[in-house]
Amino acid sequence: MLAGTSREPGSDFVFPAATGAGHYAGLQKDWERIRARAGLLNLRLHDLRHSFASFAVAEGQSLFMIGKVLGHKQTRTTEGYAHLATDPLLAVAERTAARITTAMNKTSASGLGDVRKP
Repeated sequence: MLAGTSREPGSDFVFPAATGAGHYAGLQKDWERIRARAGLLNLRLHDLRHSFASFAVAEGQSLFMIGKVLGHKQTRTTEGYAHLATDPLLAVAERTAARITTAMNKTSASGLGDVRKP
């Protein structure tokens, strides 16, 4: 996709600044135009980031990985989404317990004995 993008002559940037030298910066004017066209006048970019994180937490993704995707430098920033993780926490516990049960059953079936006994 980037190979097909036209470049400004003399610019090293795929997305050059609208005026002057340098790279593109400042999405606000473009975002306002997009919102107006879509009829979403009160939608902020932060709302999209928050929704993305909420869905990722609900899918059981780790806060560490969500933070990386969102570009958070501090884990604490992403921890603000942890309150959304009630169902995913239960899902993690259930998946982990199921894997332990499977491992225990394989060990017992292999004749190595019951892994629950020392």
